[in-house]
Parts: sequence; C-alpha cells; structure tokens
Amino acid sequence: MKKSKHLITGSLCILLASSCQQNSHNTHYSDGLESCPVVASYVQIGDDQVLSCDQKWLTDSLQLPLSFLTEKPEIIRLDNRDEALISDSRVLVSDNYLLVWNNHQNPFKLFDRKGKFLTAIGSYGQGPGEYLNVYDASLNEKNNRIYILPWQSAQLLVYDLEGNSLPSIPLCLRVPKGTFHIDVRDSTIAVIVLPFEGMPAVA
Repeated sequence: MKKSKHLITGSLCILLASSCQQNSHNTHYSDGLESCPVVASYVQIGDDQVLSCDQKWLTDSLQLPLSFLTEKPEIIRLDNRDEALISDSRVLVSDNYLLVWNNHQNPFKLFDRKGKFLTAIGSYGQGPGEYLNVYDASLNEKNNRIYILPWQSAQLLVYDLEGNSLPSIPLCLRVPKGTFHIDVRDSTIAVIVLPFEGMPAVA
C-alpha cells in the first residue's frame, strides 16, 4: 500500500474543495457530493496550470467518514514508558514502523506498528549526529534508512533503523526551511527551499 507523508495535507485540500452550498448547517456524506458546487478549477498561468479557488463558495462544512480518506483506519496505542513519551508530533508511516518527532527538544522516536517503542534516532543538540529544528524527514524501511534535514543545515543527516548515526550527505548549499525527496534507485536527492532573498537557488 502506497504511503504518503502528505496524506493529511491532501485530505485538508479535499475537504476545502468539497465545501457544499446548502440550507442546513452541515452537509453529511450521505447527501452525496453531486450537489456540491464547483469551488475550484485549474487555470492556465503561462506554461503552468494552477488550482484557483473562489473563496466566497467556502461558507459551509462537509462531514466525511474516515473511510472516505483512507482504506484502513488504524488506532495505535503508543508505548507509555518514560523514554517513549511524546507531545504533539508529526508521524511518518511505513509498513512496519512509525517515526515520530516534534520541535520541542526531543529526539525522533521509532515505534513498531503495534506501538512498541524501539529506539531514539539521534539526539537534540548541535554535535555530530544531533539536530535542532527539523523541517523534513524521510523513513525508508526498505533500505534501512532514516533521513533528517535540520533547519539551516548544509547536510542531510542519515541513520539506520537501529538509531545509529551514519555518514551524512553533503548538500550544495545551506538549506533554510527545506524539504527533500530521495530516489534510491538512481541515487538522487531533490531539495526545495523557501526563496529567501539572496538564496542562490530554490531547488
């Protein structure tokens, strides 16, 4: 089953674009989507198409069951040992693992799909194998790798699934607030950064 760390973002876009006009306070999924007005459409801008949304249509709400957004919802109770405790967090999911992190001076934590805490990944700090604020990460179970891109870093941190720090991957420039994609098949990394003034590149 294909996993995507952008599932929640995509789901919010679906909900936004599916806002329905009606007389009652809420529209239920049983009412169907056929009665919903079109609130967004693709428009041509130069050589590209962008999704343009007319915000005046976004006045009502639409209630959807979780089954509309995912094939198999799961509730996983995480380990409650002291070393496994987390606060509000981001989660990456693979077939057998959950990678959890936040920006509250806690290290990344790896759980199995039953919620058992396995290990911390790296640690919070500024030394070798350590990180402060993190803007993107990737969990690659097939290749036994976790990649972490801290804020203002010129390297991609690399760990195995046992939590061991591996040689980092140097980047061609220091990356503020970046996101990345790794294609293991052809050994390439795509990195995108916010276009701050003075940046020599955004990709």
